[in-house]
Amino acid sequence: MVAVVCGIFVWLNMGVMSFIRDAFAQDNAMMKASRLMSSTDRLITSHVVMALIGATVVQTGVGFIAIMSYLFPRRPR
Repeated sequence: MVAVVCGIFVWLNMGVMSFIRDAFAQDNAMMKASRLMSSTDRLITSHVVMALIGATVVQTGVGFIAIMSYLFPRRPR
């Protein structure tokens, strides 16, 4: 089960990183085409980076909780 959860976590994060790489390449192409591009017109902004950092922290926490509850189940009282 741990291998499955870790595999899903890695696969999802690779998908997010691939999306960011593509969006960053698109930003670079748009900046080369138009020199007068403002920072609000970009795809990758500080809000996007902060959202991805927050999502990664939440994913890691949920993953650890899932693994720990699988490995160490609560005993009935």
